[in-house]
Amino acid sequence: MKKQGFLSIIFLLLIIFTGCSNTSADSLDELDVNEDELEYVELKMYLLGDGAKDAPIIWEEINILLEEKINARIIPIFINWAEVNDKYPIIAASGESYDLIFSAAWKNYMDYARKGAFYELTDEMLEMYAPLTLERQESYLIDGARVPETGKLYQLPMNYTEYKTHCYVLRGDLMDKYGIDTIENSDDFIDYLRSISSEEGMIPFDAGGEFNQILSYPLTFESKTAHGITGATNNTVITYRLGTSQLLSDEEIRSLKLDMYKIAYEMRQAGLWSANAPTNKVSVNDSFKAGTSGATIENLANIQSLYTYISQTNPEWDMRVYPCTPEGTGSWTNPVFQNGISIGIHSQHPERALMALDILKNDRLINMTSVYGIEGDYWSETSEGKVLLTDDSDKLNGYPPDAACPWGWRDESYYLTIEGGLEDYDRLMDYFKDEYIANPLTNFVFNPEDVQEIHQALTSYKDERLKLLQWGLIPLDEIENTYDEIIAKQKAYGLDTYRDEIQRQIDAYMDSLN
Repeated sequence: MKKQGFLSIIFLLLIIFTGCSNTSADSLDELDVNEDELEYVELKMYLLGDGAKDAPIIWEEINILLEEKINARIIPIFINWAEVNDKYPIIAASGESYDLIFSAAWKNYMDYARKGAFYELTDEMLEMYAPLTLERQESYLIDGARVPETGKLYQLPMNYTEYKTHCYVLRGDLMDKYGIDTIENSDDFIDYLRSISSEEGMIPFDAGGEFNQILSYPLTFESKTAHGITGATNNTVITYRLGTSQLLSDEEIRSLKLDMYKIAYEMRQAGLWSANAPTNKVSVNDSFKAGTSGATIENLANIQSLYTYISQTNPEWDMRVYPCTPEGTGSWTNPVFQNGISIGIHSQHPERALMALDILKNDRLINMTSVYGIEGDYWSETSEGKVLLTDDSDKLNGYPPDAACPWGWRDESYYLTIEGGLEDYDRLMDYFKDEYIANPLTNFVFNPEDVQEIHQALTSYKDERLKLLQWGLIPLDEIENTYDEIIAKQKAYGLDTYRDEIQRQIDAYMDSLN
């Protein structure tokens, strides 16, 4: 059945097409555009996380709007956090005919792009099927997602500048009960957890299995280090000092890691999290909302919705938030392609997928519906341009703002302050901006082509003892030997050569900026 607005869309596409000087009539057929009607299609999209209880309701609303515009529906499939590390690589690089997938710097976007997992988004395709993105998003925010050595694009990144904004989230009523005034660093946070360890029915930090690097945020921030290089495997100890372009030595990394693992051991011995934390399927945020965890660690975006929920369900908890970055240690921004959406290489409808993505990114109502839920039911906009969330706690919990992975199409213009939300939000955001340190390696991308065998070996390497170290489940007198054995195995695969190649490319990259 022909949907309202089809002919106007085809007319728009034809106008755009005829305005391109380097195209021909054959291109229209090659790009699968039907001049009479857009055939109905369903687009499979993979997103990360546990989704939300009301996600089917919200996506039904989005799909009603999408059908009116392009006669297509999106079928979202969530890869839950407990399985993301195992399932995402299989899905992203498989022969499966999915259409859209969340892609990110922290999920090795560049590596998948180089290996041909995603569909190339040519300039011609963008002009024809993503005109709103080209109109609204600065070109450098798109071009930053191009593979450096080829200039080819495999992702439309979010239209948003993302700062590192992780914070400790605590219960103020418990802070007052145990005489804790503030949290200035990780030592204070651990002291808080120790103080509340006697609370009945509560695990101080009841973390789920996805949070297996509990101390990585505060301890790396406090040591002014950044872990990981875009394009390199996450299985290696690639760390550098913030604001520099020099990888840390083996000795420096070893010292940092061992300190972290020993602190984790002490925390586990004190019962600050449970022994089954590595296999726990319940997220620490859900545990915090349920009152079974006395703390969580989150970024400010997610803290906003968490605060709104807690203030309505348990206002007596007096939720308080403190930055994981102590004053003077510095903050930095993530790369342009930190979060985005890619099209699967085996998609049967890549053009329609791009059209749908263009709408998700740029249609104000659809974009905000995906972030906040259905307008008038889950939220409304105030005269001051803020989002006023419903006072229905079931709806707030059913679709927490920004929680169901709309990050790939996040847009600064549509991401509004929440009325009655975290009072310290603006102050904290200003704090992180004031702490900003220019990171010369933010947009550097490593190309593993010359060390591909080593790259593959290190990427494939799995050792369950690493997770046990992170959770403090390796006996104290075995921590050093366990770490050394893991690193020795990686060195046998060629870790030293791999690190040398990364540093060589970093040096060349820095020279190119001068």
